[in-house]
Amino acid sequence: IPGVAAIRPPFFENEWGVYATPAVHSRLGRVYVGLGGRGVITEQDKTPFIRALDWETLEDAWPTRIGADNVSRYTTASPPLYTSSEVGLSSPAVVNDVVFMSTNKAALYAFDAATGLCLWTASDLPTGRFALGPAIYSDYVVMGAGRSVYIYKLPST
Repeated sequence: IPGVAAIRPPFFENEWGVYATPAVHSRLGRVYVGLGGRGVITEQDKTPFIRALDWETLEDAWPTRIGADNVSRYTTASPPLYTSSEVGLSSPAVVNDVVFMSTNKAALYAFDAATGLCLWTASDLPTGRFALGPAIYSDYVVMGAGRSVYIYKLPST
């Protein structure tokens, strides 16, 4: 529809933004949402592939700092945020105070739900493949990348 979204290259409707369902952490009162686009985040140094928001105010819930360019960035989640043009096309998943987020790199990250600190990164995923998921089942985190399904065991709590 003209006027709603540009309809000619290089811009198309639904080019960037939220592509999947947010995840909720009810005890912390937070909403986690993946940010993406059809290829890359064009301003990787300003835009994270996941946002952590206070569910009442929708303000950033992880610690931030305003840079010299007047852009607010997460401080504890960098890296991996702001260091590549990864996009978060899938829904995040929350379990045991950890937020799991997959990206198009293909990558899977585990962030501390309260602080945003990156706790773990999957190291055996194929490069250049989209990673979809993650899903939580019992003591496992499951995600797909390329033609494969990857299953990781959660640590005991």
